[in-house]
Amino acid sequence: MKKSSEAKFLGALLLVALALVGVAIYPVLSKGTQPVQKPYTVPKLTREDLIPKGSRMRGKKEAPIVLVEFGDYQCKTCSLATKEAEKLVDQHKDKLSMVFHHIQINAAHLNAPIMAQAATAAECQGKFWEMHDLLLDSQDLFASPDYHEAVEAAMKLAGRLKLDMTKFKADFESKTNHKPVEVDSRAAAQCSVEVTPQFFVIRGTGAPTRFPSLDSFREFAKNPANFR
Repeated sequence: MKKSSEAKFLGALLLVALALVGVAIYPVLSKGTQPVQKPYTVPKLTREDLIPKGSRMRGKKEAPIVLVEFGDYQCKTCSLATKEAEKLVDQHKDKLSMVFHHIQINAAHLNAPIMAQAATAAECQGKFWEMHDLLLDSQDLFASPDYHEAVEAAMKLAGRLKLDMTKFKADFESKTNHKPVEVDSRAAAQCSVEVTPQFFVIRGTGAPTRFPSLDSFREFAKNPANFR
């Protein structure tokens, strides 16, 4: 009788263990089968909503397709996504240009606004995209929550770009330096951006297309027919 009870007890433990394993591996298995969220047009949005005056554009301004990204300079996924988008622009120079708007979604990214200010200050010396790329490649320099360390990191990057440091510091600290960041924030609010990275595509005068996830944008990016 004792052996029978022990066998039943061990059998029950085995069933519980198998159930726990099933719970653990289900998210992994289901993740691989989840459909990519499909892009959709947003008729209420206009080109001016997504590309307000003062927006920075990479590539040919007259390109028929414009890719608009909302990203966070301290977001690692944004760094990867932005590099993919910029590579896409390089591959389709005659067809595609790109606009980047900084928006801090994650409150834990304390240094994201400082990084955006650094990009704007560099823009005053014609080096926005150079600083933009350097910031995304140097996120580890901004890991500390200390404000002064983050500012020092921004100055270090400005030095790497051989900027006029006196001017950079003045522009970095200027209140007018916040205006482009405010433009980005208003654009994000107008377009109901709640996650980063977030991509939109504008073709001519047509309604913008929103890509609800990075995977949906990647599906678009890998199809050459989208750039003909």
